[in-house]
Amino acid sequence: MTNENYNHCPNCNWSATQVRERQKPGCPTCFTFHSSLLREIFIPHENTFSHHHAEKSTLRDSLALALEDEDYELAAQLRDQIEKL
Repeated sequence: MTNENYNHCPNCNWSATQVRERQKPGCPTCFTFHSSLLREIFIPHENTFSHHHAEKSTLRDSLALALEDEDYELAAQLRDQIEKL
């Protein structure tokens, strides 16, 4: 365990628990003081974004093929899936 689990930011007094719950720093000093925790919070979001982007791209390709084949029912389903992402 790091000292972030036990200490509070010297500027705003936010604990690691508060940063984790709110998913953001309490002040600019928190960026440094809770830096490893903030990386843990935000890096998964980047990976999720990349996954959704790739999934959307694949769905768009499938949609184009469904339209080429004039399979409008499938095209509508794919369109709806894309809109949900």
